[in-house]
Amino acid sequence: MIMYNFLKFFGMKTVLLFLIILNMVFTGTSQEEGYDHYLLKASLPKWAIKGISNLEANRVYRISDFINPFYFEGDFNGDDNLDIAVAIVEKKTNKTGILFYHGETHHHFIIGAGQKFDDYCDHFNWMDIWKVFRGPTMQEMYIDKEKNIPTRREIQLTSPAIYAVKFESSAKLIYWDGQSYQCAHVGD
Repeated sequence: MIMYNFLKFFGMKTVLLFLIILNMVFTGTSQEEGYDHYLLKASLPKWAIKGISNLEANRVYRISDFINPFYFEGDFNGDDNLDIAVAIVEKKTNKTGILFYHGETHHHFIIGAGQKFDDYCDHFNWMDIWKVFRGPTMQEMYIDKEKNIPTRREIQLTSPAIYAVKFESSAKLIYWDGQSYQCAHVGD
């Protein structure tokens, strides 16, 4: 009866918001991160929340919804264990990027978000679409420096990759080469 009167007086939405804020306080979510960030983090799989929450990188980066969906699960490093690719933003500069977290080894890799990737890209604000590419090969487009002509070469993939697209412009493939993440220009 007390709970019913409490809910009736304050309303269900107010009580729910209070409980979420209370949970944020006890789980260490800062006011800077806010309610939206809490919802993003809470939407991740439990194994990823546990691993990503322990990263030192959390002081510099936060999970972001600059792209939808804001994360993908897959075996991105080819070790037969589940990994995650999460959209992030550097807190200081608001530059966007991707955090790859390897579930088995607990290693993480940050591309973009203020860190140079692919010799020039430190911000993924150009990316409109991203998806998981599971094909065995992809054609890379590049300029042959000796002949100074556009050329193609085939990339052999051993694990799923991220296909990042600027709508009606260009596309890049972000893939694991066995040591680190690489970027290939794959479309105009």
